[in-house]
Amino acid sequence: MIRMVIASVIMFSGVGLIGVGMFGLLRFRDLRLRILIASKVDTVGFLTMMCGCMVWLGVSPHMWKLGLIILFTVMTNPLVTHTIAHTAHIGSPEEKERPSDDG
Repeated sequence: MIRMVIASVIMFSGVGLIGVGMFGLLRFRDLRLRILIASKVDTVGFLTMMCGCMVWLGVSPHMWKLGLIILFTVMTNPLVTHTIAHTAHIGSPEEKERPSDDG
């Protein structure tokens, strides 16, 4: 019973982190800041919720599967965010308007 209460608090704190992060997304206007905030909020909120799920399940085979999901998320989320930011950087109008150094 106590484990479930602790797990619920951890999971709701993850949802709260995502909610606060989405407010930060609306606050900032720069695309790069929005990408950074979305990446951090998504990763931290998801990890917190998954840790809450692991506490809820206790020691079981499902807990180890959630651990693998967490590992996969930690490895792939920065790569996806970098790809999105790099694509936005290449296609940004500021890059096209800069003078060339070639002369």
